[in-house]
Amino acid sequence: MKKRNRLAAVTAVAITIGVLVWAYHPKPIKVQTGRAERGELRVTVDEEAETRVHDRFEIATPVTGRLRRIELHAADPVEEGQIVARVEPLPLDARERSELLARLEQARANQREADALVERTQVDRDQARRNHERAAKLQASGVV
Repeated sequence: MKKRNRLAAVTAVAITIGVLVWAYHPKPIKVQTGRAERGELRVTVDEEAETRVHDRFEIATPVTGRLRRIELHAADPVEEGQIVARVEPLPLDARERSELLARLEQARANQREADALVERTQVDRDQARRNHERAAKLQASGVV
């Protein structure tokens, strides 16, 4: 009985090892065969691929609007200062229009205030020159 159990265990281990070897044994690779000849080497790639962009640039606009059709195509050269796209601004609603008009009027008021300040500074400068000239004459005559 002992011999039989031992023989059954050895057989089971051998079968298990055989199945594992057969399962992990590399499969043969299918290849094409042909005759080697001298000639031109011609290599083609007949697969679809995806283009990767190395230098990516974002173009931003300070206004919202509708982007008109872009006439450039992928890989077209672009010169510095060249117009790439045109944006047609959206029409303003009543609130935006009144806000922009108020900002325009504020800018005009700031301009008028700055002009008045420049004029007042020029008048002060002219007065200071006259005072300096008068003081120089009085010093030359010995009064001061």
